[in-house]
Amino acid sequence: MAFIDLPARPGGLREMLSDKLLKRRLATGEHFLPRLVFWFFVILLLYYFAGKCYIVIPGRVYPGVHLAMEFALIITATCASLMSWYDYKYKFEIRAIVLCLTFCTVAMIQFVHAVSYKGMPDFLTPNTVNKASTYWIISNLFMGAGFLTAVFSGDRVRRIKVNRVLFFWIMGNLLLVAAVAYFLPYLPPMYDPGAGKQTLLKIALEYLIIIMLALPVLKIWRKSQMNKQGYYFCMALITGIFSELAFTLYSNAYDTYNLLGHILKIISYAFILKVMLNDAVG
Repeated sequence: MAFIDLPARPGGLREMLSDKLLKRRLATGEHFLPRLVFWFFVILLLYYFAGKCYIVIPGRVYPGVHLAMEFALIITATCASLMSWYDYKYKFEIRAIVLCLTFCTVAMIQFVHAVSYKGMPDFLTPNTVNKASTYWIISNLFMGAGFLTAVFSGDRVRRIKVNRVLFFWIMGNLLLVAAVAYFLPYLPPMYDPGAGKQTLLKIALEYLIIIMLALPVLKIWRKSQMNKQGYYFCMALITGIFSELAFTLYSNAYDTYNLLGHILKIISYAFILKVMLNDAVG
């Protein structure tokens, strides 16, 4: 008589199901885990070189480099917003309009951050590291909250007048930009020029953004079936987490950790754009 080996305790059954789930994820995700591990070590290597070869890039060089990186982010965010808007017109999914509004805000405030950077001509009010950092943290708080909302909204559908919503959203963003510029002295500082370092509040907000990016990763990873888009979105979020982590480490707005944070942010946005392009193609 043939016998079937059964697990001696419920925990063994859970382990078997967990193993099957992992195998299915690896199969549907095109060996995501090895790629993720490889990418993790690449990022660690970049962090190692950023610390080992730490320098403060000359002020005559870095503002131009920073502007180029920011415009790469702005163009990517604008494309993502337009693609999400177009996607909503056909699917009416809440996450599409959330991503549209999120990337709209990111594109606008990142532009203001870029032109408010130290070394650039004054924008509305005198440019300072604190001013640029304040716009940066606002942009990334919107980004983290937007990704969190989009992932947890699932496939829910709701019809709204998207063009009207987008118009008022843009007007609100413009008011926010002006309010931050003119009321900056009354806002909590993000950078202390006297101490030459970021404030504890700025660092705490960066960690809050990291948490907001990590929660969608956990939500997506727990799915029993995950397609390629889900995996690339996880890659975007994980890269974004390491980008925010780099921004907790810099002490000078022109140093290598600041540069590394921007590079990782560009890569993160590139992953997001790839997800949207793959989804649009089919």
